Amino acid sequence: MADSASNLSYEKEYFPSIAAPVKSAEVMVMDGFCSIALGTGLIENAGTAVDMLPVGMCVGDFAGKNSPAGMTGNATGTVKVTTKSGEKLINKSVTGVAAITDFGKNVYATDNQTLTLTKPTAGIPIGFVAKWNATTYCDIQTFTPAELLMWSFLPQKETIYLGYVSSQAMGGTAAIDLFSYTANRRMQIDTFKAYPMFDDAAVAGDQDLNLEIGAVDVTGSDLTLAYTDCDAAGDMGTASSAACTALNIVSQGEVITVEMAASGTGFTNDIRAGFNLYIDVTYLPGS
Repeated sequence: MADSASNLSYEKEYFPSIAAPVKSAEVMVMDGFCSIALGTGLIENAGTAVDMLPVGMCVGDFAGKNSPAGMTGNATGTVKVTTKSGEKLINKSVTGVAAITDFGKNVYATDNQTLTLTKPTAGIPIGFVAKWNATTYCDIQTFTPAELLMWSFLPQKETIYLGYVSSQAMGGTAAIDLFSYTANRRMQIDTFKAYPMFDDAAVAGDQDLNLEIGAVDVTGSDLTLAYTDCDAAGDMGTASSAACTALNIVSQGEVITVEMAASGTGFTNDIRAGFNLYIDVTYLPGS
């Protein structure tokens, strides 16, 4: 029986995989996280630039020269590498990991070796926490190429509009629930913010608003709104915001309430000023 004329290529041997030319002068490394720049189709080390799609970890180049010299991109695009994904990574350090309750949280690569739970402004997760081990160390289940592509269509963070509160509604000094919102999915509230609608007739008003999930106040959600935030055209487009730091996880079906605290200063009566209220959220796994 004759010997086989060819063997499986890297691209076929490692499933699932992606193969692409390397960006000019980019130095790829074995097992380094990498992405494809969608504007060029070229592969490069993972990062936080826009228009990047993670494609796993670098396996090697087509020529078998698995060294920086053999995996450095050139201007002609003849240097190509293959990536692998969809496998489990054991006991990797991930910034932000701290407890068994981090299971299921998305993991992001900010360069070819640095992992974090914090979503970059531009970033698609490379996998999720599959098991917490100790301190910042965990096992990571990486996503397949198809899953990575689908993640690029899914919102991970979003801004939710809660509603409009008029200065008239904030004219008293007694505590009051202004309105509520029922969560449709599990999420973390990151920021509570207000954008003004101005009226130059506003000459008084200073009220404190906060968020509550169920019967529990969200730590850090205290938002102070004053008449000086909504008495001039120059206030438009400028948000007042509060960073939510704890007790800020809301599950499906739970109610978020916007409260006004007692003992504030009532806003000027019979004016058109007010505030549009929003929350910035990060979506979480689970119900």
